[in-house]
Amino acid sequence: MKLLSRVTENIRQMDELASADGLLQRQSAGLKLAAVLLYIAAVMLRSRYDIFVVLWLAVIPLAVCLLFHLPLSLLAGRLLVAFPALFFLGAAEPFVDRTPAAAAGVCLTGGTTAMLVLWLKGLAAVTAAFVLTATTPMEKIAKVLRSIGVPRLLTTSLLLSYRYIVLLLTEAEKLSLAYELRGSTRGISPREWGSLAGQLLLRTIDRAEQIGDSMELRGYR
Repeated sequence: MKLLSRVTENIRQMDELASADGLLQRQSAGLKLAAVLLYIAAVMLRSRYDIFVVLWLAVIPLAVCLLFHLPLSLLAGRLLVAFPALFFLGAAEPFVDRTPAAAAGVCLTGGTTAMLVLWLKGLAAVTAAFVLTATTPMEKIAKVLRSIGVPRLLTTSLLLSYRYIVLLLTEAEKLSLAYELRGSTRGISPREWGSLAGQLLLRTIDRAEQIGDSMELRGYR
């Protein structure tokens, strides 16, 4: 339950941060989105062995976070979520490419260099995306995407998914709390996961129907 509460609180903090009256928050959402996309493209197009250039590029969004006082604790949470996937994607590289390569006097294999570059690229992209979402409300991002031709279905799905994930987490938190109040002190038993997941699914469907009815009554088509 503590984990669910922490995730919910982090999302709320991001919403408050994006709506704050800061220098970056006041900039055009379209300009910020374009800058982040161009930055990510520049990082991803670098050679898999170009470790120093990628390292310097990875420093840029981190420097922005420090300069504009964006909370590094929120960034760390996102990096921790992304890094396991990056780790497994790059872990095989040192075994595939054993060609010796020297970098600033340090002897590395080509595979090790490629692995480090992959990790840096992923962390740089996550940090850049964090800067965007921490300084731009999701509604403005969706509006910009719609204005450049992204299908309405995709932008609406993105916006609704982001907005109502808090509701989903809240329902999950309520189920977890109810389970604990019934006398469980060792967490949720694996035997109960299926039942709780089913209840969460039913609650989610019910909430989705309520939201759909509300949108129709407001004229949404």
